[in-house]
Amino acid sequence: MHNEIYVNTVLVVWQGETEEEEEERDDPDLYRVLWVQRNEDLVIMINTKEEKGYNPYPEMFSYSMIQEEMKAGNIEKTVISIPRIHYLEHQLSPKDKQIRNQRWSYLNRLVSKENVPHIFYKHERGCIVSNLHKQTGISKVLIWRILRRYWQRGMVENTLLPDYDRCGGKGKERAGTNQKLGRPNMQSRLDEDVVGINVTDEVKHIFRVSIARWYHKREKRTFQEVYELMLARFFNDGFELIEGKQVPILKPSHERPTHRQFQYFYQKENNPKDMILNREGRRRYNIRYRAVEGSLKHRNFGPGSVYQIDSTVADIYVVSRINRKWVIGRPVIYIVSDSFSSLIAGIYVGLEGPSWVGAMLALENAASDKAEYCRRFGIELTEGEWPAIGLPEILSTDRGTEYTSQYPKHLKRTLNVELEALPPYRPDWKPVVEKTFDLIQGMAIKWTPGAVLEREKERGESDYRSKAVLDIHEFEMILIECVRYHNKRFLPSYERSQPMIEDEVKATPLHLWNWGVRKGHGSLRWATKEELRMNLLPSQKGRYTAKGIRFAGHSYTCVTAETESWRFRAKNQEVIEIEYSYDPRDISVIFLRHENGRFEECYRLDDQYEQKQTSNNYRYEEEIDKKAYEERESRVGQDENIQERIILRTKNAAIVEEAKLKTNEAMKGITPHARLKNMRENRSNDKEQERQEKSWTDRSGDTKRKGGNVIPLHGASHDVPHTDKSRLLQKILEEDEEE
Repeated sequence: MHNEIYVNTVLVVWQGETEEEEEERDDPDLYRVLWVQRNEDLVIMINTKEEKGYNPYPEMFSYSMIQEEMKAGNIEKTVISIPRIHYLEHQLSPKDKQIRNQRWSYLNRLVSKENVPHIFYKHERGCIVSNLHKQTGISKVLIWRILRRYWQRGMVENTLLPDYDRCGGKGKERAGTNQKLGRPNMQSRLDEDVVGINVTDEVKHIFRVSIARWYHKREKRTFQEVYELMLARFFNDGFELIEGKQVPILKPSHERPTHRQFQYFYQKENNPKDMILNREGRRRYNIRYRAVEGSLKHRNFGPGSVYQIDSTVADIYVVSRINRKWVIGRPVIYIVSDSFSSLIAGIYVGLEGPSWVGAMLALENAASDKAEYCRRFGIELTEGEWPAIGLPEILSTDRGTEYTSQYPKHLKRTLNVELEALPPYRPDWKPVVEKTFDLIQGMAIKWTPGAVLEREKERGESDYRSKAVLDIHEFEMILIECVRYHNKRFLPSYERSQPMIEDEVKATPLHLWNWGVRKGHGSLRWATKEELRMNLLPSQKGRYTAKGIRFAGHSYTCVTAETESWRFRAKNQEVIEIEYSYDPRDISVIFLRHENGRFEECYRLDDQYEQKQTSNNYRYEEEIDKKAYEERESRVGQDENIQERIILRTKNAAIVEEAKLKTNEAMKGITPHARLKNMRENRSNDKEQERQEKSWTDRSGDTKRKGGNVIPLHGASHDVPHTDKSRLLQKILEEDEEE
């Protein structure tokens, strides 16, 4: 049945005497079957080639011969598509219908049943055409041309439609003449001398130079601006000095190209894709303009098969928890999303990054119990509200610096998580997490005080950064609430599979996740808290000192260190090498890594090295900020000390200079040796004078105090006599000095 031949079948026939000639030809002949008579072993076909000057006629072939050639593979069936033939009636213009109907009115007489198959034979065909010519007066040439087209294109009425799509020389350059090409404009109709110019090769070169210089650039000039720059540069009649500047004077409008000519040339010679690439760059093109090429859902078998991770700088400014008057900038958000269900599996909010530490803390959060995590913020989750616990099979990332370093190598070896690095500048390859960022920015950040405004600040308007009110702890609480909302929200664009529809799974991340887990899809893997800490938390090496483990401005110790007297041994010059891990979100404790792979929790000590329970569990970044602030204040204080010491020295030097002048004045006529005589006597005289000046009693002989009355003490049974003991005290002091 495959080799059966029917009327209207199209056959591919390779013409060549030898195999070499057949291989050299790349244009086989296509024949359309007009008549089949199996009992007479006859097939009538016509070549479908419609080249100018080529006038094919129906040819006769052996049916059995064609069958053999088809079995040998020398002749094959094919299809010729002519879309215009299949147009619906409403797609055709009235003129098309008129021409088709007029042609069919006389052609149907030739191809009617009484003329078939006679019309396929040469002599009989000539008689039939001659009779039609005599009856209608239509030329034989036109009849022959219409008849061939009817046979070649499929023998249906719509084959008689006019070929307007082949008219006009589409895609071909029109030869230049002295006459202006194109439609005359209104100005040329009024004045024959201002007909305009043709776009010659010289003008085309100017067009290309102008487009490359001004339009295909990142400055993104408008097409009108480029057109005006081109006129000023290449179509001017000189320059004129206006207000001290050389201004180009354009040629008359009929001596320069029009904007329409310039635009037509650009559209004809340039690809819109190339234009966008040149003006926007490949990165923005891939993000905003590139055609969508399908979906990645087919590779996500279930929850945990692929997690997508990405980071962004939040469009909001936050304040410090240490001092809420400080604005500390914009936090960094990491989000881990499940590709199968769109569930947000984990988050991380920090002040540093993007970094590998932030990415791993987000992954650690994705693999940990969310109820315990939310309890730190005073948020109680209902059972099953945030069920994502476990590590994924594949972690899909972009080519950020945190993922191209040496750190990701151990992820596969220790936790069996494969890192998949996507091409750069292709956010469409991880659409789930990218869409989540849009949701958070739009719902939780945009209308919050301190949010970054897209428009520029107007004159007199306060800076949005000064309106910041949230600290990073409060911002993370808002982020958690956004995650809770997202995991419950309906996803209108999610395409559910047939099994999901059969099970009536609601298109929310939470329902999709639970359905996938219940069906056994996905590749989630459980990891203990110790394994997560060991492989995901950042670590540092150091020494155990006499003050314990010094980290972020605090001292830490553990039960093992106290039991084995590490502080005592370190104070006595013993070197104790250690390695510890820490959680930047809460450094109230750190984790000592023992050589056997065991983790031990280390608690914080105060300045007296006693155990201290503190309620201010600051983040690592906040402690660093606090330490930096203290160091900054210390530097400022030391600078002030230097300034005060300089002032002190200046005052002292002035006093010394004044003393020198007085002493030199007194030393006139006295030798240095004479000056040193009678030192004891001089000291005694000065001492007596100092006693008189600083005496505790009045030496004038008046025992009554001037300007005051003595008020008696109420309740005293008798007067207490006043005893002056100042002379006794002076005597004791003199005896001490002589000794």
